[in-house]
Amino acid sequence: MSPPPHPPGGGPAPGAMPPPPGGAAPPPRPPGPPAGAPGYPPAPGGWAAPPPYVSPMNTPPSTSNGMAIAALVLGLSGLVLFFTCGFGILLCVLGIVFGFIGLSKAKQIGKGKGMSLAGIILGAVGIIGGILFIVLIAITADDANDDRTGAADTSDYDITTNTCEIDDLGTITFAGTIDNTAGRNMDFTVNVQFRDRDDGSLIDTDYTTVTVPEGDTVRWTTTGFGQDGDSVRCEVDSVDNYYN
Repeated sequence: MSPPPHPPGGGPAPGAMPPPPGGAAPPPRPPGPPAGAPGYPPAPGGWAAPPPYVSPMNTPPSTSNGMAIAALVLGLSGLVLFFTCGFGILLCVLGIVFGFIGLSKAKQIGKGKGMSLAGIILGAVGIIGGILFIVLIAITADDANDDRTGAADTSDYDITTNTCEIDDLGTITFAGTIDNTAGRNMDFTVNVQFRDRDDGSLIDTDYTTVTVPEGDTVRWTTTGFGQDGDSVRCEVDSVDNYYN
């Protein structure tokens, strides 16, 4: 390829450096880097390119079954705390609810079925235990109340009356029998009232305490005082037993 022609008038060719004024020689070019010389050093800190951006729409779905885990934890906690009555039963109910939700999710992702079933079973057992514990507390409280107030359970005895008489001196005799059906030896206190048969006014009161062996029957007798000629009605007011 031939060099471009010089422009008319003797000027420099296109792309050529113009000569310095006065005809002096042009300055030398600066030396380049020696052959094989290393380039610029890498940036300090070992900087690397950031990872490629992943869109949230492309994030893989979670494969864990959180509902199953929650069901297992709640069911186990409720079973351990069933003696706290309401709180333990509440945890068990939540364990059952989360267990059924976990079963539904396990059908979709194939994980958590065992934990869901365990939460449901533990929750059911905890609820039964909590109910039994509440019933036991109620029975114990009732027995304690009986011991404190002295009232005997009607299931612990059968009482009958067979004598209610007043003699010429106004002495009233009221007697009967009491059967021990408690399954243990018992001391019963029979409290009675003597009332006027006509107007129901109270004439006198009395009590007697008898020891009745298990499964046995014992006769009891009480005495009151009125006036000769009174028309008397005898009544058993209550039957007590203290601390047995």
